[in-house]
Amino acid sequence: MRALLFSLVLCLAPAFALAERRADGQIALGVLTQDDTATGFLFGDFTLSLAGQYWGAELGAFGVVGRLHETYANATYRRGPHKVSLGFPRPAFDSVAPAALTQIMPRYALDRIGETRSRATHGTMFESDFLPYGVSYDHTAGHSTLSLSLHGVPDQDVVIAGLAAQMQNGATRYAVAAEAVAQNDTTDWNLKGQVSHQFEQVSLGLSAYDAAANGQPQVVALSASHDVGPGSRVTALIRNTQGADTGLGIGLEQAITPRSQLLLGAITGGDRDWAASAALTISF
Repeated sequence: MRALLFSLVLCLAPAFALAERRADGQIALGVLTQDDTATGFLFGDFTLSLAGQYWGAELGAFGVVGRLHETYANATYRRGPHKVSLGFPRPAFDSVAPAALTQIMPRYALDRIGETRSRATHGTMFESDFLPYGVSYDHTAGHSTLSLSLHGVPDQDVVIAGLAAQMQNGATRYAVAAEAVAQNDTTDWNLKGQVSHQFEQVSLGLSAYDAAANGQPQVVALSASHDVGPGSRVTALIRNTQGADTGLGIGLEQAITPRSQLLLGAITGGDRDWAASAALTISF
């Protein structure tokens, strides 16, 4: 049922964007080659919204058609810089410090999503009968945002509380997030931070992730993106995972139209461990 709902939301996204122009995100159709096996995928990361003066509703998705996805549905209340969402909202922890690996190789990154995303997201994708519900609060003021969320899981002793903050200072962006996960009378933490700077044609980013509550190793990633021509951008990635070989990745984004682009990516972790992907993406 979850896969069917995700597929339906994914198919409606482009039409919704054209009809209402109240959509934000992207979908991607592509293929991932890993261990000499090619796998097709349909990926989405977007939010569709309808809003009145104060009240509204949102429907969103993150992941691929199949097991590895999460869907969001919630009622919203907005007043000035404040927004409250109730239902199945995105976790605050996922609102900042996205992994560069997800941006250049979305399907490959999903298998490692627990290293950089919320316990709610990781649990939904990798555990049966894991359906987080809750409430979130967002405050936007100028170039700064603050997000909080609280999730529970029916029939499971899990409470997930998240806090995230992001600030833009000139060409530099700072982001931090923390998430407390209470389960079985213990509390574990997910933490992450990211700083990025935009030069004239080059952007640099440094990220650190410690997803102990997800049972994942620590990760430090350094990325650099360079605009090499009209509509073309190359991204290089160095990814150090605790207890594993350093991963070296590269991605190419080539615009086809103002709303579509070709996305190519490859990564190696040493020895013969490698993966490559190609996708056509549509943004809205």
